[in-house]
Amino acid sequence: MSVAFDDERYEPAADDEIVTLLDRRSAESDIRQALKDAGDAGEMGVVNVVATWVGLTKANGGEANSREVAARLGVSHTTVQRALRSFAQRLRGL
Repeated sequence: MSVAFDDERYEPAADDEIVTLLDRRSAESDIRQALKDAGDAGEMGVVNVVATWVGLTKANGGEANSREVAARLGVSHTTVQRALRSFAQRLRGL
């Protein structure tokens, strides 16, 4: 089952950044390492957001957006965006 695209909910600047990092160019091992590092640092919010993002993207067969992730986790989309930016910085450092 796929979630329909909704122009009003799509936020390209924040969502595209993480999509770019999580696309085929990012090695799965790098993503796992960045998630492990975030967990080791006690950043469970980041881990939950990224895991949910990846899960929704796989389930939908297409890119999830921050509002979908926020709705699934019961947090604001700005909380999701902050977590994704934090993860992006961690992933870039690998």
